[in-house]
Amino acid sequence: MSPEELAQRLAWLQQWMGREIASRQALLYPQSAWPMPRLIADATVVIDPRNDKEYPSINPNHVEHLGTSGLASRRILAEIIDLYRSSGVPRFFVYLSPGRQASEIELWLNRAGLTKMVELAVLWRAAEEIGTPQSDFEIRLCQPMHTDLLGAVVSDEGDPFGYASGTVDMLGAANFHTLLAMLDEEPAATGSLYVHQNLGYLGNGKTLEPYRRRGAQTALIGARVEMAAGLGCTDVVSETYPFLPSSYHNLLRAGFVDLYSRSIYRWDAA
Repeated sequence: MSPEELAQRLAWLQQWMGREIASRQALLYPQSAWPMPRLIADATVVIDPRNDKEYPSINPNHVEHLGTSGLASRRILAEIIDLYRSSGVPRFFVYLSPGRQASEIELWLNRAGLTKMVELAVLWRAAEEIGTPQSDFEIRLCQPMHTDLLGAVVSDEGDPFGYASGTVDMLGAANFHTLLAMLDEEPAATGSLYVHQNLGYLGNGKTLEPYRRRGAQTALIGARVEMAAGLGCTDVVSETYPFLPSSYHNLLRAGFVDLYSRSIYRWDAA
């Protein structure tokens, strides 16, 4: 699969994910729901003036997938920047994906004063039996009755990355599947699988400190890849930063290929 093809499929999946999570949030927390993603040309735009964290992984003010369908222009980028400026957002981040327009978009971003920060690796593999080694962990599919067990993992040390909304709040939602790794009936780790059409997305991996480096995520990756295959997916994808060696190398060991990177740019109102 080419990077350009996967980038477009990932765009569709993440646009769908964002809408589904925001819709569920609006029902559960009408006074403090996640903002609904906007589609401007082919870009997914999230504007949340309440949230101004320094790093892109914990700041929801993102522009993603601009140009993956060939619909980008300097005018559209200027319109997006004006939307953030008029909303009073101090900073936002643009994730640049592969596509026919990637080179010219990069030029536009530089001319607009955005600063390149970091690369986010996008890893892919076929959805098929993975042959995961035997593990001490029991892998369970979470149901709404497991909210407390799942919450003990995702909310440990707070929720700086927003795991709760993508995991606990989405239990029972169609095409959102979250697994728990259990050891001696205690929750140790979690990971989610989101399915859109025939693409599965692995996300929200987290392991409690006492259980790290014991194979919990390896078992969860294997279980989710095989679940994706059983649900009719042909491909699975995940994203992580290469400077997070545990997450990155767990995926490589599971047969994922580092197919491309998404460059992350930052815009500051100042």
